[in-house]
Amino acid sequence: MTPDDIAGFYARRADLDPEAYIELDIDFECAGDPREAAAHLCSEQSTAQWRRVGFDEDFRPRLAAKVLDIDARPQPSGWSYPIECRVSGPVHAVRITIAHPHANFGPKLPNLLSAVCGEGAFFAPAIPLVRLQDIRFPQSFLAHFQGPRFGVAGLRDMLKAFGRPIFFGGIKPNIGLGPEPFAELGYQSWIGGLDIAKDDEMLADVDWCPLTERAAALGEARRRAERETGEPKIYLANITDEVDRLTELHDAAVARGATALLVNAMPVGLSGVRMLR
Repeated sequence: MTPDDIAGFYARRADLDPEAYIELDIDFECAGDPREAAAHLCSEQSTAQWRRVGFDEDFRPRLAAKVLDIDARPQPSGWSYPIECRVSGPVHAVRITIAHPHANFGPKLPNLLSAVCGEGAFFAPAIPLVRLQDIRFPQSFLAHFQGPRFGVAGLRDMLKAFGRPIFFGGIKPNIGLGPEPFAELGYQSWIGGLDIAKDDEMLADVDWCPLTERAAALGEARRRAERETGEPKIYLANITDEVDRLTELHDAAVARGATALLVNAMPVGLSGVRMLR
């Protein structure tokens, strides 16, 4: 990178429209010049570009991720973790804040994660160690997301549970039981004071305890516990599965008596959860 190339990946916060950017706090260790290393990281995250023959074009003013703040400290003892680096030179521990134009990826979670955690973090040549510490989103970006369907306030409304803790627990043993004995444990849990009884995240739609049969049995046990206690109860069914089954399992569980759903967002993906929302 030339000095002009490096300068193109730096900006002052006062010169940017804050609603047009997300901000990233990133820690990394680098060899050589920390300013150049940070510029390479921004380039790989955004406008790493070939020079088209016969064209004078620079997409950095509009599309580049830009360093707003940089704090680089020499690390005379070298890397904090034994690792090889393609670049030689003095090692620095660096904290940077990057402004990244969210128009580059739009309000789409897979594309957001690809931009801020994707190849840029692995192909900046002088940075073998890097960690994304925080992301701050402007309102213009957050406005595209609906947020929780119910949230804590919605659960309190459903349970009529105000001014006290919500009592929440997974039914155990978590796997091994068929629908009827599992439902009996849920019933005893509600009678004993639980507000929400849930499937364990290990309990999927399996042959020996199908979700349809389990949800029907737990739905009936929940209604019986509500009649006997005079209090609303919630059965939370686990529908974590292949993404193309989520809607089917959602509908089946809710139709049979589940009043809340568990979805493990890490294996399913945030977009799968957003689709269910």
